[in-house]
Amino acid sequence: ISEETGKEGLLPKTGEKNNQVIQKLGYTILLVVFVSLFLLKGRKESKRS
Repeated sequence: ISEETGKEGLLPKTGEKNNQVIQKLGYTILLVVFVSLFLLKGRKESKRS
C-alpha cells in the first residue's frame, strides 16, 4: 500500500512538470511559426519592390 501511495504522490508532480514543458513547447512553436510567416511576408514584399 505504501508503494502504491508513493507512486500516486509522484504522478501529479511529474504531470505538472510535463504540462509546463508542453506549454513552453507550444509557445516556442507559435513564436517560430509567427517569425517564419513574418520573414516570408518580408521576402515577398522585397521581391515585389
